Amino acid sequence: MIYDCLIIGAGAAGLYCASDLLSKSNLKIAIMDSNHQAGKKLLLTGAGRCNFTNSQIDPDNYSSDDPEKLRDILSSYDCNSFLSFAERELGVVADNRDELYYPRTYRANTFVNALVNYLNDHHVTFIFDTAAEDLTSDDGVYVVNGRFRARTVVIATGGMSYPKTGSTGSVIPLIQAVADIKYTVFQPSLVPLTTAEKDAHKISGAKVKCALTLYDHDHSRVLSQSSGELLFTDYGISGICVLDISGHAVRYMAETGKEPVVSADLMPADTHDINCLIIKFPARRIIDSLNGLIRDDLLNIILKRSGVNRDTLCSAVTREQGDRICRNMKDFRFTVTGNKGFDHAQVSSGGICLSSLDEDLRVKGTNGIFICGEALNVDGICGGYNLQFAWSSADRAAGGVLKCLN
Repeated sequence: MIYDCLIIGAGAAGLYCASDLLSKSNLKIAIMDSNHQAGKKLLLTGAGRCNFTNSQIDPDNYSSDDPEKLRDILSSYDCNSFLSFAERELGVVADNRDELYYPRTYRANTFVNALVNYLNDHHVTFIFDTAAEDLTSDDGVYVVNGRFRARTVVIATGGMSYPKTGSTGSVIPLIQAVADIKYTVFQPSLVPLTTAEKDAHKISGAKVKCALTLYDHDHSRVLSQSSGELLFTDYGISGICVLDISGHAVRYMAETGKEPVVSADLMPADTHDINCLIIKFPARRIIDSLNGLIRDDLLNIILKRSGVNRDTLCSAVTREQGDRICRNMKDFRFTVTGNKGFDHAQVSSGGICLSSLDEDLRVKGTNGIFICGEALNVDGICGGYNLQFAWSSADRAAGGVLKCLN
């Protein structure tokens, strides 16, 4: 059999690309995946709740080699386009918490089941437990593993995050066999960071709201910024605000071999004059006068970094010491030494460069090979950004497939 389209990868982008195609055509489609089921990584999204899009997507919150092409892809198929498709074609009704959208059930398997049921209704062939090992061309037909033949191929194999779900970065050697492409090495993104400061490791489990700034190694250039709840761990730092800057930290280390610095403003909206608080309670210990601002365990570290004994009476604290305490509250620093790797990364950065693809995400120099989803050199922050790119890029690739076949 010769399929009209063979989709390699039964993750978010692959499943949606097939669904999109079938909503507009009666193509013969097969989906191949190395797992024994579809949507394995999709089941993990949003801690199993599946935050599948965001109504306030800002293209500037992505990293890519071609920001203009990325912006065009996102604008041509946005959050509302996907929400409409999900309800109209899949029967999935969305619920939102501010700008974040979830299935009304708040269960990722609701979404996976809806996609799979839709594809089964349209008689898609699923080829499970089969990794795509080679891709060749034979008289105008593409051949995968020497036996699966198709007029067009969509590669949606993902990156390298959560490798136990089958993400191995296989897109690069697969496509190199048939096309000359540019790519960026896959790196972990949306990943917890390891840090050098042992004092902060001792309060593992502590959480604090803050504003983060990621600097280069000598604190001279801002690489990224974020805000939210920071989680201290026994190896470093985590939490959504950390994950959002992590890709920039990982790429900086890979490119320079140097360790960036994270500065946490532990009182981003606070205008209290620390010295005024110290003067107000002269008979109190310094630890007792400030614990209404910062939790005790973190305050202990701040005082030690400031060279002030926690039992010092406020009346004995000098103006210079007060200024140091304030600086450490507003600029609490971490030296990034690494990250927790692909096993703990929600997505990958890197992949096939958008510049190697045409406007329809067809690989330049080929007649019918398309790439979408995390296999591309695009990664965004937390909050539905990466799934929205999966939907948007899958829609763009599906449109290209239809043009190619027509």
